[in-house]
Amino acid sequence: MNERKTEKLIRNKLTNFGYFEEKDLIIEEQKSDSEIINKLLSRASKSGSGFGYPEFIIRKKNSDVVIIIECKAHIKNHISKKVDNPKYFAVDGVLHYASFLKNEFHIIAIAISGEEKDNYKLSIYQWNKNEKRYFPKRYADLMTYNDYYSLFHENDAVTISEKDLMQYAKKLHDEMRDEAKLKEAEKPLLVGALLLALESGEFVNEYPSITNPKKLANRIIESIEDGLREANIPENKIDTLKREFGFITTHTYLTRGEIDTQNPSHDNNILHKFLFDIHKKVYPYIKKVNNMDIIGKFYSEFLRYTGGDGKGLGIILTPSHITDLFCELSEVNKNSRIIDICVGTGGFLISAMEHMLSDNPTVSEIDNIYKNNLVGIETQTNMFALACANMIIRGDGKTNLLQENCFDIKKEDLKKYQCNIGLINPPYSQKKEEEKELGFVDYMLDVLNVGGIGIAILPVRCTNNDNNIRERIMKKHTLRAVMTMPSDLFKGVGTHTCIMVFEAHKPHNNKIQTWFALWSDDGFVNYKNQRADRNNKWGKIKKQWLSDYRNRKEFDGYSVLKNVGPLDEWSALAYVKTNYKNITIRDFKNTIKDHLICNIKKETGIENIYEIISTILEDKEKRKIFEKEIGDEKNIDMKHWKAIEINKFFDVTGSKTTPKKKLEEIGQGEYPYITTRATNNGIDGYYNYYTDKGNVLTLDSATIGYCSYQKNNFTASDHVEKVIPKFEMTVNIAIFLQTLLNKEQFRYSYGRKFNQTRIENTKVSVPFKNSEPDWKFMDQYVKKILCNNKI
Repeated sequence: MNERKTEKLIRNKLTNFGYFEEKDLIIEEQKSDSEIINKLLSRASKSGSGFGYPEFIIRKKNSDVVIIIECKAHIKNHISKKVDNPKYFAVDGVLHYASFLKNEFHIIAIAISGEEKDNYKLSIYQWNKNEKRYFPKRYADLMTYNDYYSLFHENDAVTISEKDLMQYAKKLHDEMRDEAKLKEAEKPLLVGALLLALESGEFVNEYPSITNPKKLANRIIESIEDGLREANIPENKIDTLKREFGFITTHTYLTRGEIDTQNPSHDNNILHKFLFDIHKKVYPYIKKVNNMDIIGKFYSEFLRYTGGDGKGLGIILTPSHITDLFCELSEVNKNSRIIDICVGTGGFLISAMEHMLSDNPTVSEIDNIYKNNLVGIETQTNMFALACANMIIRGDGKTNLLQENCFDIKKEDLKKYQCNIGLINPPYSQKKEEEKELGFVDYMLDVLNVGGIGIAILPVRCTNNDNNIRERIMKKHTLRAVMTMPSDLFKGVGTHTCIMVFEAHKPHNNKIQTWFALWSDDGFVNYKNQRADRNNKWGKIKKQWLSDYRNRKEFDGYSVLKNVGPLDEWSALAYVKTNYKNITIRDFKNTIKDHLICNIKKETGIENIYEIISTILEDKEKRKIFEKEIGDEKNIDMKHWKAIEINKFFDVTGSKTTPKKKLEEIGQGEYPYITTRATNNGIDGYYNYYTDKGNVLTLDSATIGYCSYQKNNFTASDHVEKVIPKFEMTVNIAIFLQTLLNKEQFRYSYGRKFNQTRIENTKVSVPFKNSEPDWKFMDQYVKKILCNNKI
């Protein structure tokens, strides 16, 4: 075999594309007159020391785009299995040189092997300046230098800003719904298919002249299939993608009409319109630095609009800042091996891939990341197709994505991947025992290496349910940490979640403490019906969270170390001490204010809150409660405060449930009807009937644990618990205790209710004197704030 023949083959191609005719092009062979290129290649020898040069270096003066070409005589020497043998393989070699040059230049790396013009292999890669990874290009042949240059610098083709591109994702979603009548699950599949098709240079050149929409639809699928096969994507993965994308060729709205190629952006055919718009608005970002990241962001943004954060897909998409947080918690690096056994659209694997690629991997390590270090399993074929598209769009088609139910796979088969990190957001509320949320956690941990880290985001209810699964987990694995997340993290879903961190194959020792924390504010706010980091707080918050997690810090109201077993609650909400240090006079004034408003409502019948406040402000004494005074925000001296258990000083029991319909039949009167509402002192009307005696505290045991004080006799709805004093409780003492008990609301939600057992065991800090609660101090304290007002 003669490598000189391969070099001659390349020279002929360069001649055909006019390279030797361009006067300002510099074509160098196995050397360079460029000082900077020589400096960069001074350590690029294939043997590991000294200078190394590719067969061809093509450049222009004052240009930051360089083409390099590496040749091998035999096709079998085109690429090695691990892309780690630059001395003997063309692809390995050209990427090896590119890894040195990309620190200063945009690189087009071309590998060719074979001696005959009708029998050779050609691979072309784009490596953007200072980027951590390279991207394969789907070109059947060479292009001109200017064509390659435009991949990096034809910014005029970018017609909209990145911000506008993200907004276009919403517009495109709505058009697909309204104009094409696509189902929720079909929309992201179509976008993924169009992005994949546009990666083919041949398709890009061909599609503008296609006038038949059915032919266009079929050509899209053919282009995807050809590209996937060229990229050596496994046949089973190609078959699944073809099957899931197949609706494009039969959909009534996508395949009707006749395409007017002179008017390609309009409504004569909706499929052509979508393709044209995506090509014009989205795909030009392929020509910019960080191009794949931007297109990937666009695709993720589009997915968020599908049925509201993915619900239309039948799943809940994990926010990208949380998938990134998982990678930070598990300390993902280029040598990590990640598994997600319920991969969805691939969010965790994508974040993990980004973290791996930012860890300065070599060419062979990049290839290893794609081939071996990312493993995903998804049972739904449409989700599997989206995950594949999501990864391929980001330049990776080699990830081990399996289209199966993870529970049908033998654990030993997954252990072969030697994964040391597991990241999952499992399906919620499944009926089968083994497919409950913690069942997925148990399975994930079992397939990790010894000492591997498994992280899952789960509903808060999992911290106190499924004791048999929790016991099974702890017999084998260690619970390292549990962090309760913001209640609205999954906007519109209504599920309060937590993050659990485990160490695999090390049985839990309940003598070793688990770290629990309340990560209740990630800085995101509701904006245009979505959660967004509008005030750029997340970066600072994430840094603090990670520091606290790694150092296992304890703070009242935030975090605690606790010994737990399988029958204990796995939640910070159960163990974190209430932070009473931030209680101020204003807190007590707010409780009093709510009572005054409630009383005015009853006395006057006024419902408008502004009219009520206006009425109150006319009274000089009442106005003092509303006005800010010096010292209102000053923290209370708690030197002599101690914690008491509710059940030592109160009896806790349920109220008698009375349907409101029954009360309406009896008629209105003087007795309040208490519900689980957290406003108006829990009162929802007054009726001529009562079932429970007054001078008690009431607590909502259905939602947030709101505490109110009922001076008078009352009736109640379901889930209203009574806290009955064993001592003589004045109105003022009740208000004092109500204020303290409402500081406990952070612990409770639909997933974790303030039931009678929890109420009885709750500890509240109160002033003490002579080893007893100082009831007199509490009474006088509130009396002083009230002045001459009465409740």
